[in-house]
Formats: sequence, C-alpha cells, structure tokens
Amino acid sequence: LSEMPDGNGSVLDNTFLALLFAESQTAHGRTYMRHVYAGNGSKLQLGQHIDARGGHPGKILLTGMQSLGVQRNTMNELTGSLSAMEV
Repeated sequence: LSEMPDGNGSVLDNTFLALLFAESQTAHGRTYMRHVYAGNGSKLQLGQHIDARGGHPGKILLTGMQSLGVQRNTMNELTGSLSAMEV
C-alpha cells in the first residue's frame, strides 16, 4: 500500500484499519481490552503499545477518522481523540 500512489501520498497514507473487541474480562468491561489499528503512518503512531487507562475504544475510531481528514471531535457520546495514537 505504501508503494501505490493515491492523491498527494500513498494508499497507506489514506487508509485506516481497526480491529476492536466489545468484550474484556467482563461483559462490556474495558479492563485489559486489546485492539489493533494500522495505516496512515504519517499521522498515527504505529508499532507501539498504548495503555488507554480504561478509555472508550470508540476513541480509536474517532482518532483514525480524524487522521484521514474528518473534521469532527465527537462521535455520538464520545468527545476527543486518543492523543497517544497521534504523531
């Protein structure tokens, strides 16, 4: 994807993928949840472990959308991005 041109960058620059899970140790609990995200390496920190301290996993999606140019800071009841993901 990094070798394929797309707009002012590559396809990788314009891609965000996330794998989120709704369950943890308890139903809908946020303790020890694991998620994976990839893409848009020019605007997102990749290859790291982030401890979001029980933060809502939806912030991963909101941060990814912002990295692609979506000009919103809210998504339903969520507000703000996950700053540890940002470059």
